[in-house]
Amino acid sequence: MKKLISTVLAVILLMSLCALPAAAYSFELEANTGYKPEYYPYVVHTGSADWYLAKADIELMGLEAMCSGLEDTLRNQEADFADARAVLSGCLNGEVPAVMICTDFSDTAEASKIASAYYTPRSRFIKVFHRWKDTQAVLLHEYVHYLTLSCASVSSRPGFWTEGIAEYVSRIVCKNRMSRSVNTNLTEEEIAFFREKGAWDTQENCVDDRIRYIGSAELFRRGFALGQEYFAVSNTFIQRTDKVQQNPKSGDLSFFEAASMTAWLIETYGLDFVCAHWDSDPDHPEALYGKTFHELYTDWAEWNTRQCEQLGIVIE
Repeated sequence: MKKLISTVLAVILLMSLCALPAAAYSFELEANTGYKPEYYPYVVHTGSADWYLAKADIELMGLEAMCSGLEDTLRNQEADFADARAVLSGCLNGEVPAVMICTDFSDTAEASKIASAYYTPRSRFIKVFHRWKDTQAVLLHEYVHYLTLSCASVSSRPGFWTEGIAEYVSRIVCKNRMSRSVNTNLTEEEIAFFREKGAWDTQENCVDDRIRYIGSAELFRRGFALGQEYFAVSNTFIQRTDKVQQNPKSGDLSFFEAASMTAWLIETYGLDFVCAHWDSDPDHPEALYGKTFHELYTDWAEWNTRQCEQLGIVIE
């Protein structure tokens, strides 16, 4: 009876769609009769994702704003998700099912205090926070989590491996059209800064994430963040102390360092090898890589400096 009442309420709420032009959006907004319809009255199905729109978000933003934001996101979602699957195709278990994505722009979840989105492998859904532009900036990263934690032959180990591969795929390898579309919304001062540092894509008029990540990783490894608090791949805020700077553990790395170090590991040892062993303990890689983590980090640091020189990244 409770499920029936929820379904009826969802259908009643759906009737408000008559106020929207039928051809205004490229997607079909459906009444949700499946997953928690009392919280998510609408669902939108795409080839790669099933979007569940929260009732609280619709009340907060209005249905038209929710649909408009989703339309803007879907403009690039399928191409970006397909790119990520292509990069990791050799690591995945056949065809990838559509991922569930739930909105929470009301920021009711505790994780919204430190993140713009998260993926939970236990429930197998992505939850997005704050606003649509924040979603577009991080969604491909979370989709890679879905691929490596729930669709891969070997599930990636949380921390360095999971975050490093997600940043590597979404920021260094893939174009990430969704993120680029919101990177264009910068102040003149920010644009001038990225131009000065060589991290600006003049053709598309946006930040080049590959250059930004490799350059930012160089700043961390050279000690520019010494004494500062930052968000590490252990998913906690830590301070960059002298001890961390001289001998970082895998969980101490910034997302920039982890992304670039993953790029180096894949270039050096191959994607298949890295994927096959991304469930291993990154702080004890001797049996697999023949070196300690500190030795690997040192080798990567030299590679990253060369990358900066080749890319024309200005470090001052």
